[in-house]
Amino acid sequence: MTYRLDSDVVNTYGRIRCIDSSSSCSNFPRGITLSAQISTFNPATIANSVQMNLTVKNRTAAWFVSSCKTSSQRELLVRNLSNFIPVDVYGSCKNNGSNHTCVNRADCNVMLGRYYRFYLSFDNSLCPDYVTEKLYRTLMHDTVPVVYGGANYSLYLPEGSYVNARDFNSPENLANHLKELMINDELYLSYFRWKQRINDTLLSSGI
Repeated sequence: MTYRLDSDVVNTYGRIRCIDSSSSCSNFPRGITLSAQISTFNPATIANSVQMNLTVKNRTAAWFVSSCKTSSQRELLVRNLSNFIPVDVYGSCKNNGSNHTCVNRADCNVMLGRYYRFYLSFDNSLCPDYVTEKLYRTLMHDTVPVVYGGANYSLYLPEGSYVNARDFNSPENLANHLKELMINDELYLSYFRWKQRINDTLLSSGI
């Protein structure tokens, strides 16, 4: 029983599934779950359904972290990314440049959902099939995860709901994409189209 998808019993931190059995869920993860056919994309509908205020959701990226040196060298990627966009680091590896604080998990979750457009969901090891528990935390609080790890994220997340850092050939190119999503509200909201017709998506998490 491990997180590996080829285990006899697959045991991951969380799972996302559409509970509307009448829908085809075609944009949801392959191989792990059901999914729903999403109707024509309407940014106003999505903004209302996820209850976000983009006028105050103007901080770029947050990262909650306690392991400062990792085998994946995610800290180096964050450092390089910080040369191009603001990244606020919370926890044991907090950077001195951030003036923002949160005192507990609930407080941090509220802050994340209200003010940040992205969360850096970077794994400490590039292991096949492993994703951090914070990935599901991000989705529950209406923030787009920027993922970095060894998993095939299409098996875990709805299509178009995340940004994969490994799809970009440099931290600068990744930063440029995130900058575009900071100023293009319609494009940003397209990352939530999977929620448009789903009134009660289940995010079951073991954390």
